[in-house]
Amino acid sequence: MIILDILIIAWMAAGCTYWIAVLYLTIRIIRSIPLMEKMAEPRREEWPGVSVIIPLRDEADDVSGPLAERLEEDYPALEFILVDDRSTDGTSSLVDELAASDARVKGVHIDELPGGWLGKIYAMQRGVEESGGEWLAFSDADTTVARGTLARAVEYCESEGLDYLAVIPGLYRGKSLQDSISQVLLRVMLITERIWKVDDDSSGAAAGSPSLALVRRALLEKAGGLAELRMEPSDDVALGQMIKAAGGRGGAVNGRGYVGASFYHSLREMAVGMERGVYASLGDFSLARVFWLTLLFFALEFGPYLFFFPFGIPYHDLIGTAAVSLGIVVSILVCRWIGLPLVAAFYFPIDLIIVTYMFLRAGVVGAAQGGIWWRGTFYSREMLSMGRRFRYR
Repeated sequence: MIILDILIIAWMAAGCTYWIAVLYLTIRIIRSIPLMEKMAEPRREEWPGVSVIIPLRDEADDVSGPLAERLEEDYPALEFILVDDRSTDGTSSLVDELAASDARVKGVHIDELPGGWLGKIYAMQRGVEESGGEWLAFSDADTTVARGTLARAVEYCESEGLDYLAVIPGLYRGKSLQDSISQVLLRVMLITERIWKVDDDSSGAAAGSPSLALVRRALLEKAGGLAELRMEPSDDVALGQMIKAAGGRGGAVNGRGYVGASFYHSLREMAVGMERGVYASLGDFSLARVFWLTLLFFALEFGPYLFFFPFGIPYHDLIGTAAVSLGIVVSILVCRWIGLPLVAAFYFPIDLIIVTYMFLRAGVVGAAQGGIWWRGTFYSREMLSMGRRFRYR
């Protein structure tokens, strides 16, 4: 019993220490990543060309909705490259309609995926080949981007001497429980990527954003181009690492109020999406690694709740309340930072239990099928392992 008591006390202490560290890192992230809405109004007589490259796969609703609205962007030297990646839902014809209605829009169609490429990466590559801008802006079709966003992003890159910029989006409000899970996942992602060190040239830390990421064409070519990432499931973060490794400078901004997106549109879609993010990236294609990392994550996040059990520790209720409050404060800070309602901060530990389940499910499903499905194509563990470029470091 003495050994068990020691282990439980150590678990409690580790949980409290963990949440203190998470609070510190969350504050550091908030203070180190500038808000786009607080940037000065850009004033420049000459603007570099920007090519917005958007890969599309069965996204007809987004093409006729958020994507069509983005054509209101008034950046002076702009082109849109819309890449239809083997769509079957009418996306192809909508792309052609937009291209016919706006001279800045160019439609590109992919009928067959060549071997050795992930579908989305190849679509991005085709977009690069058809583009002419000094800056390349990779984005998803369901992302909303307010007018003036590109000017602010380009001005920030040019004034700070950056070659890569990840714009972290504000998150769309959905059902409260889904919002709560989204803020947990975003917090984990930002901390594991060490986003506060993204502008440290001596660090391998990098940020990624499928919603909007700008890269200077010259640095992308110097780094070897997107062919270097052709089988990389964590393409957005890996791109940031690749640019830094080539001698470029990276950065990140909070685009809340200017750029908006959903992590996922439903809990089911979220669980399926974890197969790529957890099994292929965080778990490095190892079920055992996913299991132990998930167990450690749950143990540390849940640790403070043990104080509410009668283990005979003096003032255990007060200590437990204080420790759990740290987690709630962290969630409140994250929700405010990404524009989610504060009610999403009060679902702990329900959101933790669901996230833990999704992590474990991703590992089991990925291991059972020997790889991942992404955008309608199956990629085996062996294929993806050979193409890995991104590492948490």
